[in-house]
Amino acid sequence: MAKQSNAWKDFERRVAKDLGGVRGGPTGFNTPDVIGLPVPFAPECKYMQTLSLRKAHVEQARKNARGKPWGLFLQEAKTSQRLVVLEYETFLTMWDAYTTEKKD
Repeated sequence: MAKQSNAWKDFERRVAKDLGGVRGGPTGFNTPDVIGLPVPFAPECKYMQTLSLRKAHVEQARKNARGKPWGLFLQEAKTSQRLVVLEYETFLTMWDAYTTEKKD
């Protein structure tokens, strides 16, 4: 397992790879953690000791997305459990695309 100081960067790299983008890195310009995605989507990644949904993290994800659909990607250090938090409308759009694809 990566050291705590690098673990959050590793998590961002993992999300970027899984989504087909690249880690944006801390730019100081309030941008998503993952950029260069094939669809308009703004991931915000949080690596934490204990999983918790914090309003400040949701607000940061929404702000950094600048109007794009966003997802808050969470990973717990102890268990490596990963979760994604989406706005309900974003989930419904994804669900509709998935179920429409399955019908074709």
